[in-house]
Amino acid sequence: MMNIMDENSDDELNCIDDININFAYQKQLLENLKNKYNVNITKPSTSSSSTSSQQSLSSKSSSIKRTDSSNSNASSDQQYMQGVKSNNNKISTKIANKNKPTKYENVTVIIDFELLKTYDQGILNELDSLEIKYELKNQLYSNLITWYYENDELDSAINTQCETALLILNWKDVIDYVSSNMLIKHIKSILEVLVGKKISLGLYGFENYFRYWKLQKQYDKQEKNCNKKYCDYKDSIKISRYELEYVLTELELRHSCCHQFLENTQELTQIISQYTKSIAQLPEKLEKHEKFKNLDFCMVKDARDCVLVDKNGNGSRRLWQQQLTAFDLVRLETAEAILSKYPTPSKLFQAYSNCSKAEGIKLLEDIPIRRAAGPLSTTRRVGPELSAKIYNFFNATDGNALI
Repeated sequence: MMNIMDENSDDELNCIDDININFAYQKQLLENLKNKYNVNITKPSTSSSSTSSQQSLSSKSSSIKRTDSSNSNASSDQQYMQGVKSNNNKISTKIANKNKPTKYENVTVIIDFELLKTYDQGILNELDSLEIKYELKNQLYSNLITWYYENDELDSAINTQCETALLILNWKDVIDYVSSNMLIKHIKSILEVLVGKKISLGLYGFENYFRYWKLQKQYDKQEKNCNKKYCDYKDSIKISRYELEYVLTELELRHSCCHQFLENTQELTQIISQYTKSIAQLPEKLEKHEKFKNLDFCMVKDARDCVLVDKNGNGSRRLWQQQLTAFDLVRLETAEAILSKYPTPSKLFQAYSNCSKAEGIKLLEDIPIRRAAGPLSTTRRVGPELSAKIYNFFNATDGNALI
């Protein structure tokens, strides 16, 4: 019995030693974690048992995990906020761009309601994407499009009506008018009502009409499988392309009414934007015309392929080269060949003044022109025709003489 008690006491002592060792190990582990992760850990009380120390250890380790997860969440939140800021910057730039004045700012398009019923309402979306202002109204004639300016003055805003008007006609209506010889009378009646307007016609859907009558036999054989858009033309009146163009030419000569063929709503939107752009640029062009209308030569660089010469003379060689390429049969290599011998117009004119007319006509004809670079390239001459043209251009005294 005594031996059993001794063994039990020894076991209890061993368990106490193990608990003390475990507790010391746990304490050391917590200190290491505290130093590694900078976590505030409260010291366990001496009265706490080994189970409470284990619970505190698990709670502390879970707090460390939460801090790690919070750090990761913080980094992800920071990335998200940066993304939001970048998106906000993009949105703000879009808003700023919308607030900028556009090339169509002072022009508004007035569209008839029937145009949206007859054709696609996607026209309005296209106009919105192009930042073109528009109004929907009941016009005097269906499918009519007009424009007006917005002149902002100091005291009042005055809307000026434009003389341009665009009338959209479907192929069915045009065919009926042409077959009954009423198209010119119809347009004339519209011009009498719309006083001061210059009407342009947009003829919609004629390409498929002419294609059907060109391949009529083929479509009649495939009547069951015939496409609906071609079946619409089966009961229509047949007119030739020549008849239509003849009437349209007469209309343009009599009433200055031009036309354009349209096949889809995208082309319709495109022609509206083209007219809007030209109307928006009209005041500036009229101002330039009033400023330079008394001059009989070009002074300003307002066209394509113009060469600007500065005060130091830079660009004069390129300008002389472009003047030579304005002649027929003159390419870049031909102009370069003439420039190699006469680098300025004054030197060429001086050479003409020092020779007779017969010599001047033949002055440039023997100048060699290299077709390409390299020793194997072939050469040709300027030729007598071009040489005579350039001579007549520099020496003609009659301004109406043909070159």
